Amino acid sequence: MDVAPNYVKENLKIIRAEMFRVLDQGLDALRELIRQEFPDLLHKVGMPIIYDFVIKGNLRKNVKKQVDIVLKQALRYDGNLPTLDTIVEETFPDYYNFDMTNQHCDHNHPKFSELQQIIKLSYRARISTVWQLLQFQGANDYDELIRNVFKTRDTTRVALEEHYIITDKAVDLIEQNPELVRHNFYDKVYWARNIRIIRVSYEYAQRFLAEKINKLFPEGQENVQN
Repeated sequence: MDVAPNYVKENLKIIRAEMFRVLDQGLDALRELIRQEFPDLLHKVGMPIIYDFVIKGNLRKNVKKQVDIVLKQALRYDGNLPTLDTIVEETFPDYYNFDMTNQHCDHNHPKFSELQQIIKLSYRARISTVWQLLQFQGANDYDELIRNVFKTRDTTRVALEEHYIITDKAVDLIEQNPELVRHNFYDKVYWARNIRIIRVSYEYAQRFLAEKINKLFPEGQENVQN
């Protein structure tokens, strides 16, 4: 692999830091969603403690590994779709090894392969988006990077929303087939029995994205001002 230019390395650091910041913010939000899902005192006090010391750590570790895989493969991508196809085919097994659906869904379920393909499409979309961000020279932070690469509110929304649209298909599939989630996972994390928490988590991510775009492009400013 060729040595990346300095601006690409700097962009990589910016993107990685932002992804980890968003991850931690999302995990904290998930903790509050669990509180809301189980409002009685025992669950309100006990479940968040279990979440902080057991679930959050595992989720954070696995998602961080997925992020690093995406960043590493974005460095390999050259903008040509056949290259992206090759990268995804070669590296998706490593990425999927750390995915929640791989670890906690029934591999023998008739819909599991469909779920796996949805996650694969999401992985592909993430590599492509990160690659675009890596190409810009001169950004000092993530917001500046986004604004200068995607230029307008609509283009930014389409670029950042692609991953969420694909994820929505996975959420729909699990909602329609709740038995996809293995029961031994239920025993360890009983709030997952209520599949609604998955939908609520996804809706939180959508709101977060909308707020991010509003911050990047305030009302009345639909594109980057030169």
